[in-house]
Amino acid sequence: MRERFGDIMAPTPMDLSKLSPIKPDPVQTTLYKLTL
Repeated sequence: MRERFGDIMAPTPMDLSKLSPIKPDPVQTTLYKLTL
């Protein structure tokens, strides 16, 4: 139970990108910085 709770509280980067679609992807952020 405690391990499952830990997985939910600390999801993988892939899960984070799915849970927060508003947050830009690392690749898009890098490309944006390169264009500046």
